[in-house]
Parts: sequence; structure tokens; C-alpha cells
Amino acid sequence: MARSKEIKKHEKELALRNFRFNRFLFIRYALAFSVIANLYWLFMNLFTQVSSIILPGAMVVLGGMAAFEYLRIYWTHQNTLKFSKIYFQTQIVVNVLLFFATFNESVFSYLYPFLGVSNEAILLVYIILGVGLVVAGISLFKVLRIAKNKDKKYQYIQRYEKYTS
Repeated sequence: MARSKEIKKHEKELALRNFRFNRFLFIRYALAFSVIANLYWLFMNLFTQVSSIILPGAMVVLGGMAAFEYLRIYWTHQNTLKFSKIYFQTQIVVNVLLFFATFNESVFSYLYPFLGVSNEAILLVYIILGVGLVVAGISLFKVLRIAKNKDKKYQYIQRYEKYTS
């Protein structure tokens, strides 16, 4: 009987750990999306114009720091995502600055040397920046809500703890 209680306790702890970790599910996927987009931008610049890799390289490094944060969160219960918050704030600022910088054709050709300066290429960059801006904004909103325990998944965790105790 004691063994059964121990197993149930372990199962509850594991379920709670997974519930808490899944609070960050959208943010993890958004981070992966953003880092992959920045990595693609970095590699494309690396093969065409090495001097323009600084910005995408910095974003990839910052994204990597945010990604490692999730390894720690799985094992320790905490709500605050310091590096993810910084990353998404930075991504928003970078996307807004890139949006306005893209108006200038010489800046466009420097930042995106793998794209020819054309209306279609500029539109593509605007779409990517816009999607990235929306994703980063939603992610930052979720990071802030989770830090304050105002997210829906926190309520589910509270209910689970209440009914399983």
C-alpha cells in the first residue's frame, strides 16, 4: 500500500512538472520559429556578404540563451523567463527598425544581399517582419502573463492540485 502511495505521489509530481512546463509551449515554438528565421538570415548573409552577419548573429546568440532557459525550467519550478523576455523585446525592436530601414534600397541590399531589390522581395521581407512582429508580441504578452500567474494554464494547474490533494 505504501508503494502505491509513493507511485501516486511521483505521478502527481511528474504531471505537475509537465503542466508547468507546457505553460510555455507557444513561447517555445515561437522562439524556435524566430531563431530559425534569424539563423536562415545569418547563413544567407554569410554566403553573400559577411559584414552583415552581426545583427542576425546577435539575435541567434540571444535566442540560444533563451532556449537554454527552458532546460532549466523543466527541472525547477519558476515563472520568470528573463532571457525570453529580453529576446522577444529585442526581436520587436529589431523588426520595427528593419521595417523602416527596408524603405531605403541601399540598406535593403546591405541587409538582404541574397535578395534582389524588387517590389516582390521587399514585400516578402515586410511580410516576414510583420509575422515576426506579431509572433514576438504575442510571445512577450504570454511571458508577462505567465510571470504574474495570469495565464489560463496556471488556473488548470491550480484546479489539478486542488482535486488531487
